[in-house]
Amino acid sequence: MSMGSLAYRLLGVVLVAAIPSCSNEITNVDRPPVVRSFYPEDQTLSAFVGDTLTFQISAMDPDRQSIKQQFSLDDSVVSRQPSWRYVVADTGRALVRCVVSDGVHDSRVEWELARHPAIDLPPVLTAYSPVEVNPTVIIGQTIEFAVQAYDPEGDTLRYTYDIDGVTVSKQSRLVYFAEEIGAEQVMATVSDGEHGVNHVWNLTITPVPDTIPPAQIQIISVETGERPGEINVAWIAVGADSMDGIASNYLVRTSPWPFLDEIDWSRGSERPNVPLPAQPGEVMRMVVGGLMPARFTYLTVRAVDDFGNLSPLGESPGGYTRGMRISGMVADALTLNPLPNVTVDVGHFHGTTGFGGEFEFVEMPPINDYITVSDDGIAGTIGNYFDYRRPYTVVHGDYLLIYLIPNYQLQTTRYTDFLQFYMAMTEIVGLPFPNHQRRWKPPIDIYAQPFVNEGLDFQLTIHQVAVAVGLEIGLADAFNVSDHTPEIGVNCIYRSDILYDNFGVDEWSKDYYPVKGTIEFRTRYTVPTKPAFERIIRHELGHALGLNHSTDDMHLMIGGQSPQVDTFHPDEIAVLRVLYNIPRGVAMNSYYRE
Repeated sequence: MSMGSLAYRLLGVVLVAAIPSCSNEITNVDRPPVVRSFYPEDQTLSAFVGDTLTFQISAMDPDRQSIKQQFSLDDSVVSRQPSWRYVVADTGRALVRCVVSDGVHDSRVEWELARHPAIDLPPVLTAYSPVEVNPTVIIGQTIEFAVQAYDPEGDTLRYTYDIDGVTVSKQSRLVYFAEEIGAEQVMATVSDGEHGVNHVWNLTITPVPDTIPPAQIQIISVETGERPGEINVAWIAVGADSMDGIASNYLVRTSPWPFLDEIDWSRGSERPNVPLPAQPGEVMRMVVGGLMPARFTYLTVRAVDDFGNLSPLGESPGGYTRGMRISGMVADALTLNPLPNVTVDVGHFHGTTGFGGEFEFVEMPPINDYITVSDDGIAGTIGNYFDYRRPYTVVHGDYLLIYLIPNYQLQTTRYTDFLQFYMAMTEIVGLPFPNHQRRWKPPIDIYAQPFVNEGLDFQLTIHQVAVAVGLEIGLADAFNVSDHTPEIGVNCIYRSDILYDNFGVDEWSKDYYPVKGTIEFRTRYTVPTKPAFERIIRHELGHALGLNHSTDDMHLMIGGQSPQVDTFHPDEIAVLRVLYNIPRGVAMNSYYRE
């Protein structure tokens, strides 16, 4: 095989005459089409007028017959394509149905759709300034009022500002100059043309600035929050002048160190989303987020009045922020059985899998280290599986499926162990991507073009062998026989001008997964040489599945000569099972033997 040409080459094929076929004929049964997947998965839907819904379906016929499908809306046919985009224009209940037919039998999927009138929601206020509802300004000075908002439907917003009921501005901001002592009501209104929302400030204009600060804050609780990086704090509200009036605002700051003086206060990190001031004596609560997960953090709270007077610096208790959580399962890559009592290490966190192969780590700080999985148990010993190790950055909520490759007992003596054999049979070189296992996502659609040579039906033989191969290797969905050249899959053609049967990948995805492949068969096979042809078919399907050549002639994937066996060897089946159980894109250099 020349990997540089992206094609496998089978050398030295010997045609054997008068050898009876060793394959069992597959009896065709007229079965209905099979729906492989559909979207949306929820079959009870709700939408509003103006929404666009996409319906999709993927189906195949187990008897390899041509299938047709059509979408209907309340019994009116709307599309005969695999996908239909529906722009909701009416209200009321509707039934969307997709029927897949082979001409005799039908399979169908139905969605019940509730259609509602479009809703014009009012604008939403997201911020306003000043944040206090009872601001104070000294006569002769200015104060700026502003609001931020958005419209759920994306409509253009209009702003107006009223003072004591009189409109004074139609801009998004208002700069107010205090000319007279007294009190005035400032109202900002945001409108989308049909709905409006407003925010009101009760403004006091005073001749003399206030020098009395709010009272010192008493923090009553600091507790670990619910989500990573969160901590909950509660305190007693104070007044604008000690415990009189209502404070204008509260400042909450955090630090890795206690707040002992004003220098510590200036170094602290101010936290956003502080709740609006409450009446003095009431309990105020806040979820402080955006902190380092699983870290001891100090907090302190200070109140501020309209004139910028800060309450005295008080106590600064601390607590742990909520850490991150990850979980997962470790399984045998060959059998998919869960593996108990396996060690899993993430950075300095250490755990052992349970009876079902499951593991969990909680209250984790940010870790960018390695995840290591091993069944060795005791340092220096060798377990039944190859170890697994790869870089890993902790992401909250991660569920990790980790497959350990077993030290499978090979029958061949040409390779030192199963991992070496696996790598030799699957590793791809000479392509512009790392040595990850770039393989198809099963089932692989395969189509053999019609051709008959001296009574041997090439199409029927290839399709029968493809179905049989999946059952023989324990991957029933390895191949899906198609009735046309697949958009993603393998196409089988025949040529009289080639010396060797071969498989090659014609098109790769942008991240180098195979998209289209071709198997070229010579046209010389006939009924007497059907057994040899079937061996060749299996061999080339093995290449399509991702196998390289073996150096052992008891393997079907032997290179440099024609196969001497009719089916895949257990060694080869073990490689295929592992290859298609491990998720695509997993770097195989993560597996090693100490």
